[in-house]
Amino acid sequence: MEKMKVTDELLEQVVPKLSDEMLDEYENSGDGEHKFSERFEKKMKRLIWQEKHKLHEIRTGAVIKMVAGLIAVLGVAFFFASMDSKADPRLFFEKMEVILEDSSLYVYDEELDNYNFTPYEPTYVPEGYEEVSRKRDDTIIYIDYVNEDGKTICWKQRFVVSGSVMGIDAEYDELVVLEYAGENITIRVYEDEYKSLYYESGNSIFMMTADNISVKDMYEMIRQMERVEKIK
Repeated sequence: MEKMKVTDELLEQVVPKLSDEMLDEYENSGDGEHKFSERFEKKMKRLIWQEKHKLHEIRTGAVIKMVAGLIAVLGVAFFFASMDSKADPRLFFEKMEVILEDSSLYVYDEELDNYNFTPYEPTYVPEGYEEVSRKRDDTIIYIDYVNEDGKTICWKQRFVVSGSVMGIDAEYDELVVLEYAGENITIRVYEDEYKSLYYESGNSIFMMTADNISVKDMYEMIRQMERVEKIK
């Protein structure tokens, strides 16, 4: 059998022409409309929210290498000394904040080894919301709630591991700071009523994103959380 070697030059010639042909065929095949499932649309909407209003872990090697470079420039001794000076006896970890143009990066350092992860879940959920999915392992728990209008609340608790990095959006419209159990709860509010919450307690960080629930509801979900006794 004769084999054809595909080169970059060949792809540059063929792909644009093939793309035009596929586009013409698609445009002439009908009205171009496709009805996605309700579950798929809700999932895509949630992903768009999370990307638009960044509040998530950074796992890309480029970002981690950048943070490592900053630490190297500042000096390892300075890094840990600055963290020690701000140590909170109620927490089992410390963090350093790296401020970027449109976001901040939190770099974590764990103080205790082999400390067991204790997952928590809210016992209070705003009226009309029901749990639709849950994921849990040895270091994390995710819970998603949805109401009949497709509005979503995403609950996340993460066990802190040394060297992990969290990205926090800095382009919000309002920052609400509340206190619970001696620690600050920060809630970022956006023009479209989207909100994101960040809270630290023990050996964990708690995060929540929601489309249009109130600041009070988010606070109550943190205040009324309880230990998860078994896997659902």
